[in-house]
Amino acid sequence: MSDEEQVPPGFISEDEEIIADFIIEAQEFLEQLDQDLVALEQTPENLELLDNIFRAVHTIKGNSSFLGFDKLTRFTHQLESVLDKLRSGQMAVTADMMDLILSGTDKIRELIENLSDESLVDVEPVLEKLHHVLLASESPAAPAEADDDDEMAEIIEDFIVESGEFLEQLDQDLVSLEQSPEDLELLNDIFRPVHTIKGNASFLGFDKLTRFTHQLENVLDKLRSGDMAVSAAVMDLVLDSVDRIKLLLSHLHHEDAVDVEDLLQRLHHCLDPKAATAQAVATETAPSASTPAPPSTPPAATEATSAAVPEPISPTPQAPTVKKPAPRRKEAEEQTIRVDIERLDALMNLAGELVIAKNRLQQFSQQFDALHRDSELAESLMLTQSLIGYITGQFQEAVMKTRMLPIRKVFSKIPRLIRDLARDTKKQVELVLEGEDTELDKSVIEHIGDPLVHIIRNAVDHGLEYPHERESTGKPPQGNVLLRAYSEGNYIIIEIKDDGRGMDPQKIFNKAVEKGLVGADKSGILSPAEMLDFIFAPGFSTAESVSNISGRGVGMNVVKENIMKLDGLIEIDSVVGHGTTFRIQLPLTMAIVPALLVQVDKATYAIPLNNVVETLVISTEQIYHLDQREMIHLRDRVVSLVHLSEVLGQRARQPAAIRENADADGGDKYYVIIVGAGEQRVGLVVDHLQGQEEVVIKTLGEFFEEIHHIAGATIMGDGSVVLILNIGNILQHINRKPNFTVQG
Repeated sequence: MSDEEQVPPGFISEDEEIIADFIIEAQEFLEQLDQDLVALEQTPENLELLDNIFRAVHTIKGNSSFLGFDKLTRFTHQLESVLDKLRSGQMAVTADMMDLILSGTDKIRELIENLSDESLVDVEPVLEKLHHVLLASESPAAPAEADDDDEMAEIIEDFIVESGEFLEQLDQDLVSLEQSPEDLELLNDIFRPVHTIKGNASFLGFDKLTRFTHQLENVLDKLRSGDMAVSAAVMDLVLDSVDRIKLLLSHLHHEDAVDVEDLLQRLHHCLDPKAATAQAVATETAPSASTPAPPSTPPAATEATSAAVPEPISPTPQAPTVKKPAPRRKEAEEQTIRVDIERLDALMNLAGELVIAKNRLQQFSQQFDALHRDSELAESLMLTQSLIGYITGQFQEAVMKTRMLPIRKVFSKIPRLIRDLARDTKKQVELVLEGEDTELDKSVIEHIGDPLVHIIRNAVDHGLEYPHERESTGKPPQGNVLLRAYSEGNYIIIEIKDDGRGMDPQKIFNKAVEKGLVGADKSGILSPAEMLDFIFAPGFSTAESVSNISGRGVGMNVVKENIMKLDGLIEIDSVVGHGTTFRIQLPLTMAIVPALLVQVDKATYAIPLNNVVETLVISTEQIYHLDQREMIHLRDRVVSLVHLSEVLGQRARQPAAIRENADADGGDKYYVIIVGAGEQRVGLVVDHLQGQEEVVIKTLGEFFEEIHHIAGATIMGDGSVVLILNIGNILQHINRKPNFTVQG
């Protein structure tokens, strides 16, 4: 190893967990190798099998090299060279060759069992045989390289994924370290992933990333040893360096595109503050050829000095605190396997087809039972159908669980965000995280991150007051942001709550009037909650000025659109002077959902129950007209009625649309479904309610992308196709129509 790659003292004890993982993985490789080598002896022409054998030995060699096990590295390297000759066809798979390779894997097993003292294992006899075999081959032995493009691409992809996971955890740990700078265990946990990324980058030949992480590793080692203090300036530098590592990872094959010299210089100055101070003084006092030396230190020089030299430990008034992003703990050992997401998608598709078949069997069973109610065969069929229904439900749930991920994956990015926002805005912020183990479908997890970031940025920038403002109103100087997730039925609820200044509904309404979103005469009609809902309108903002954080009026509109794409809802609750709560409701999965089946002009449609607030049957007398709109009173609010047939482009309806179930006075009855998004409520008038059923959402494909108001389709038990309505899209369409700009 070069000096740069030397393993730091105490590495074995500190990285005990990494070594334990290496041993377990290597033993699994060796078990598989025994099977593959025996199989290879039976089918020596099987090149794919040879590649698998080579890959396993190559991986053990790479990992042992990184961990500093020299004898194991040297031995596996020689065995790898022989396997590479077999792959290239320069040597033949013979019985003697297989004996030699199997004895080689036995030696590897011995070495792994004696990692703490490699000298206990004598590998020289086998090494000599491997060397003679290579000499006897037609061409001279050369170092075995991973020349298979697919193999190397897979290794690099694994490196990127693993490094990304390390960096996510680093963001959390560094924010926690800022609050508890004396936590040596936490410092060790931070040092370890940086060291691992450096080692893997070096092994894969990414020189710039290796050089950069090595310098950062040196700074972290100074912190661990106590030679350097954990200060605000050092934490800024380390966090900036983590961000630069992320950038390098995204440009692995084009490292030249990422400039690291500025940060490398800062890291160097951090390691040698005396040299940095001397350089700054020399810069200040050096005579100029064109102008005399200034009488005082220029501001630029002062900034350079403060950025280069670490500050002593001191409490930072604006430093945010993070309350419980789950405490670090050793996780119980798990038996897990990696599965390609495409396989999980295929399983989910099969589960969907099974649900469709179950629904069809259920319908057939009911029809058969109606014709042969007293038949013993009918009873047996109903029992069988019930059992299949139960098994299908269990299978569906099991498949869904395989796609579930803890929301911690999203929450883990928030402490760093809060920390940076607090420093940028000069505010004091405490973040509380709850429910990080709450699970969501992978497809939902991937799309909820951006909306959460938008809301939290607004909470800190607009919601929380400055410390002196809070103190003047009797609040503590430190503001609070709560991010919580929990399950509620078939949905996941995410709440973002702050104890800031809150939002004034009247102020928001006045701004909406100013922007032409609503008429001033609607002031007496809208509830405070409906006024608050205007913050989701495109281009709406109450910010007095635009900052680099918020104020452009695009964030909250994007939030609502993205949540609606997930078939979710968002609501606001705000009290002036006490704070604001955003409540997001999301479905557990977007593949199989409960839906309400309705009929409009003899066609059946499905409305996801997530969007259904309640269903009503009303009479003509309950309808009144306002601005050419049909309205009803629903408890303490006014709700607009819209005929679904008009929205879907079918024939226009008159108010007396449904001529069934006339009451004693001859009035008409209306079937109304109250649907909602946030505080908005609209009553959709339909012809019939057909009941509730689980439906499997099938996409319509690119050819039907331009069809509005339709989220997908499903196949019913009788084989018919039913379209699933996109309620979010329908509500947006209604709001764009004349006389429907009022939300309510």
